[in-house]
Amino acid sequence: MEDNSTKLVGVGGWLLWFCLSAVLFQPLLSLLSLGIQEHIAWTDSDIFNVALGMFSFLTGVMLLVRSRPAVVMAGILCLFTAIGIPALWAIETLKGFWGYELAIDPGTVVRNIIIGAIWLLYFAISKRVHNTFGYNFRLWRRQNKTSAAAQG
Repeated sequence: MEDNSTKLVGVGGWLLWFCLSAVLFQPLLSLLSLGIQEHIAWTDSDIFNVALGMFSFLTGVMLLVRSRPAVVMAGILCLFTAIGIPALWAIETLKGFWGYELAIDPGTVVRNIIIGAIWLLYFAISKRVHNTFGYNFRLWRRQNKTSAAAQG
């Protein structure tokens, strides 16, 4: 009898949803956030949004073509989402104390922490990610420890 986990190969299911979000939605949201504002000077959050949109697009494309480093890039993207946006919000909040207007809503920060954490867990334990790319975060960490022990 065939194990159902071996059928989970390729970019499909939740992995396909992540790729579509990374290639289409995140870059589009980054561009829309620039278009809404009517100023010439870019703020820290504008630069961060554009960089995040470009990195998101690249990560999604690499996942779609099954590039091996794409899983690590997806993890970095999730960490940026979960940690980078709250850090930027903290910076903007500090600026708010000196009379600047806040650009990031606290609800957005909480949402991004939750979304980033969920996707990190997905890439850490997903059988589809493991079967498609040959590893997931758990297995990658275990392989690196094993190869380091063999070398040393």
